[in-house]
Amino acid sequence: MSPFGLSHFVDYGGHSFWDTETNSFLPVLLASPAAAKALLEFRVRGLESAHRLADLYGYRGAHFPWEAGQIDGSETTPTWALTGWEEQHITPDVAIAFWEYQLATEDPFFLREGTWPVLKAVAEWIESRGVFTRRGFEIHHVMGSNEGAANGNNNSYVNIACRMALLAAIKCATRVGVQPPSVWEKIARTIVLPIDEKKKIILPHDNFVEDPSYPQVSLDFLTVHEMPVSLDLLRNTYEYEKKARGSRKLFGSLSVGIGFAAAAVAASAAMFGDKAVAAKLFQEAWKGIWMEPFGMSREVPWQDYGCFLTNYGGLLQTAMLGFTGLRINGGDWRKYPVALPEGWTRIEIDRIWVRGQPKRLIAEDNSLATLLDA
Repeated sequence: MSPFGLSHFVDYGGHSFWDTETNSFLPVLLASPAAAKALLEFRVRGLESAHRLADLYGYRGAHFPWEAGQIDGSETTPTWALTGWEEQHITPDVAIAFWEYQLATEDPFFLREGTWPVLKAVAEWIESRGVFTRRGFEIHHVMGSNEGAANGNNNSYVNIACRMALLAAIKCATRVGVQPPSVWEKIARTIVLPIDEKKKIILPHDNFVEDPSYPQVSLDFLTVHEMPVSLDLLRNTYEYEKKARGSRKLFGSLSVGIGFAAAAVAASAAMFGDKAVAAKLFQEAWKGIWMEPFGMSREVPWQDYGCFLTNYGGLLQTAMLGFTGLRINGGDWRKYPVALPEGWTRIEIDRIWVRGQPKRLIAEDNSLATLLDA
C-alpha cells in the first residue's frame, strides 16, 4: 500500500514505505485480518529481493528496502535519496507487523509460511547489522524516523524496534519448534539505548545536541505497541520533549510535524495523562491538511493534492489503540486504562477482530476497555 494509494504517482510511484507497517497496518488488522494478511503477503513475495539487498550491503538475513516496488518488493528508492541506504528501520518495522498479525489471528499456516521466515531473516539481519562493544550491542551509521538526522549511531527508535523484532523472533521460534540462537537474546538484552542519566530521558541518538527542530517524533511512533522500555523512562522523555517543543510551528499550523506524527504524539500525551495536549494534537493531525469537499488528506498543509493514506492510518491507530489502552500481545489486550483526550467521553467500535473472534469495543475514560461478543 503506497502512502498515496493510486493517486499522486509522480513522487511516490506506487512504492511501499514504512507508512504501511508503522502507521496503517494495525487499524487494518483490527478491522479486517484478511486485508492485513494481504499486506504482509506482499512482503513475503519481496523476501527474496530483501535477501538480495542484504547481500548487497554485506549483511545476513533480509534487508527490506525503503521504497519497495509494486510487483516483487525490490529496491526502488531514487539514487539521490539518502533514505534509501540510511533509513533501515523499515526492516524491524516489517517484523513487528508480522508478529502482531500472528498474535492477533493465531494463524497457524501463516506462522510457518510467512511470519517465521520473515522474523528469522530480520533477526539475522539485526545480528549482522551491529557490533558488540563494551557498551553492549551497537548499531552505527543509520537514520531513524527523523530524516533530518542522518548517519547517526544507536538511534533510539531503531534500537528499540530492533529489540522488539528480536524478542518477537525468539517467541516465534519457540512456536515453530526451533531453538533460537542464544545471541538473539543477548542482543535484545544489551542493545544500547542512548540515555541522559542526569535527566533520565531517552535521547534520539548518540552524541545528540539539541537544535531548534528538537524534538522530532521518534519513540511516539511505538506508543501503540508494547515497548520493552520502562514507563518511567518513556514518561520522562515525553515530558522533557513537550517542554522542548514549546509553541513552535514546523509545517504551517503543525507544531509536531506532518499529520500522522501529530497523531502519534497524541497517543503518548493521552497515555501519560496529558489530556488537553492529546485533544489539541489529535485535531492538529487532520485539520490543517483536510481537503474539501471529500475530506481527502494532504501530506503537508501547502499541498493542493491528496490523498495521503498514512494520515488516516495514524489517526485510526491512535484512536483504536493509543486512546483505548489496547495493545496487541499474547495475553489481555487491555494493557492500560482508557485515556481519552479532553472533551471526549467514549469510544465505541462496532467490530474489531481479536484472535479470530469479532468483538465490540467500548472505551470509557480511566477504566479498562470492554470487549463484548459482536
